[in-house]
Amino acid sequence: MAHAHFTARWVAAVPAPPAGQVDYFDQTPPSLGLRVAPSGRKTWFVMYRAHGRLRRYTLGTYPAVSLADARQRATDARHSVAHGGDPAQARQDGRQAPTVAELGAQYLDLYAKVQKKSWREDARYLATAVLPAWGQLKAADVRRRDVVVLLDQIAARGAPIAANRVLALVRELAEYEKLAHEAVADET
Repeated sequence: MAHAHFTARWVAAVPAPPAGQVDYFDQTPPSLGLRVAPSGRKTWFVMYRAHGRLRRYTLGTYPAVSLADARQRATDARHSVAHGGDPAQARQDGRQAPTVAELGAQYLDLYAKVQKKSWREDARYLATAVLPAWGQLKAADVRRRDVVVLLDQIAARGAPIAANRVLALVRELAEYEKLAHEAVADET
């Protein structure tokens, strides 16, 4: 663990180690670091402590992320931590969030088949309308505009009643996701 005064010239010129990775820490904000790999890849990170654990949060790679940008991102991350956040955990939670396809399958198995006589209709609308449009998206990434576009496409092909049914299904999926998320939060 080496300390250095980071400058744009120094970051550009820092040599790659012959083996292993070397972490350098800035003197200005001491939590900002630069990891240099033997391949020459330079990765910015910030170290912080959240909930008693020392955490490393990757900010990006050089030169895509400049020194000034890395300092700003490190400041933003430290600000988040100061207000009770954990940027590394938030990123990990985002990666582990279910896709629409996963949420739909879980909704059908755990809720619709148990609670609804019309679960087959839900399964059909999921398979024909929702999953082809959003199946690989994270459920949390589906926005109101996405829903409007999907419903307009269904209505434009002459199926306004199907558009209404899909809207009802999307609302039920959103409510199910909210309840499932709350249940997971209560367990931790």
